Amino acid sequence: MYKPRYIQYIHLPTIPQDIVAEAVANIPLHLDSSIRNIDDTYRWSDFDNTRLDAWCKSNICQDIYFAFQLMTGDLSMHKDNVTKTKFNYLIQTGGDSVITTFYNNDKEIIESYSVETNRWHIIKVDTYHSVSNVQPGQIRFSVTGRIFE
Repeated sequence: MYKPRYIQYIHLPTIPQDIVAEAVANIPLHLDSSIRNIDDTYRWSDFDNTRLDAWCKSNICQDIYFAFQLMTGDLSMHKDNVTKTKFNYLIQTGGDSVITTFYNNDKEIIESYSVETNRWHIIKVDTYHSVSNVQPGQIRFSVTGRIFE
């Protein structure tokens, strides 16, 4: 039997560097035009994501809308309300020792991950999880798309 996993790397094409560079250059605009969720430190943005969304629809999944996630600090323990699983592609970690931690329903730690950049992964967001050690002044920046709701 397999050990339960809450993040799984998957072998999908990397996002072209010109799309990534454009998104990174627009981080200040993403922060200004984003929607805040969960904590004041988490933002979701679809500002200027037309090229990204089109590329992801052609190369990853036609039926998913792809946008950006930005974290300006730690993200407290939570479960996503609507989404069960997401595609994520981490562009910037937010620091050298940032950890994504998962918890059981009693809110005890069950698994922790240091997520790699420039690799697609799926993440089980209907399980309690948090992000810690985001360094002050750093941005944790990724592409995200909801797989199952």
